[in-house]
Amino acid sequence: MDINKALLKLHSLLEGWGLDEKDYVLVDEFAYFLQDYNLEGPEIKLKHLDLYVVGEKLPWDIKDERSTIPPNNTPYMRNYEYFMRGTGYSLDLLVANPTIMGSKKVMYKLTDEISFPLMETEAMTQQFVDHTLLHYSLEDVGEHKIKEWFSKLTKLNQLAKDRNDKKLIKLSEELILKVQTHWGKLLA
Repeated sequence: MDINKALLKLHSLLEGWGLDEKDYVLVDEFAYFLQDYNLEGPEIKLKHLDLYVVGEKLPWDIKDERSTIPPNNTPYMRNYEYFMRGTGYSLDLLVANPTIMGSKKVMYKLTDEISFPLMETEAMTQQFVDHTLLHYSLEDVGEHKIKEWFSKLTKLNQLAKDRNDKKLIKLSEELILKVQTHWGKLLA
């Protein structure tokens, strides 16, 4: 199933749970891809979606965690599993803090009536670095993950250069220097 059809089904799922477009935002590789930044990373190949949601808006209680799934043996879990089986896309529901939900968004038009919120590339890049490369320790995620994330950042910088996106070039270059300073020899 193509991404547009999957997002229409996801929109319907979220609407059925009582959420509207201000309560969620698509991030990471598919959000970049839909804004013409094809990172060609593992999430695209594996058909994996990352969606930030306002936890208080979900129709089940959430714990103080980074991600959530519907409780077992509930209609919400059945809907969640049905979405993934029916579309072939996996879905991470990430609990958003107010800073994330306050980030700049763009609306990706799916039909004349339905658009899907994507985090804007600059805001998403800042959030990505803040919540990965500058957040986790080496012990938390390992050297491989740090290098994978840094590679994504440098590839994004190159894509911005290819498109002559001056704002994203400037931001990504600042973040690359900040991350290199933070991680030192690991990224040399």
